[in-house]
Amino acid sequence: MDHARNTPHIYAPGRSGAPLYEEYDDQYPQVFDAIVLRIYTILPGTPVEHVGSTAVPGLGGRRSLDIVLPVGQERIDGALAQLRSIGFINSPFQHFLPMLLGVIQYDGKEYGIILYVLSPENPVYQGLLAVRNYMRQHPAEVQRFITVKRQAIAVGSTRPGSYQQAKTTYFVNLAQKIGGNP
Repeated sequence: MDHARNTPHIYAPGRSGAPLYEEYDDQYPQVFDAIVLRIYTILPGTPVEHVGSTAVPGLGGRRSLDIVLPVGQERIDGALAQLRSIGFINSPFQHFLPMLLGVIQYDGKEYGIILYVLSPENPVYQGLLAVRNYMRQHPAEVQRFITVKRQAIAVGSTRPGSYQQAKTTYFVNLAQKIGGNP
């Protein structure tokens, strides 16, 4: 079987409008699995972690899946080149590097992909996993974060940088909470 032909195509994102808050989509786990299948056509067996809002049942967002590939520092450049060969593009946003962007069609909908390629020792990688795991275990925290996201969009923090910045205080407080009570 030709896995490359039977897996969804990843392509560069086009220009889109301002982000809107969307309720959790029950298809997120299947979309993640489809992305993993595509990644495995070029990087078989590489660990792939689903992080961010779409990795937490009940937590809505902008219909964009955050994904991390933890690879050794010596493999990052090669992994990035291979990921670009299947449709990912370099991110114009430089807040975490390396970061790639893509889009995948699944069941008639487009889903954005934010893909981080980081070493397992990177504190950003470790933080993304800690937040995901904490959120999955604390439904009240999920509700607080939904409120933060909706407020950010309601006050006009809709560009990617301003949207991230509007959530920074929340994440700083959450990191302190997780650090003090994992």
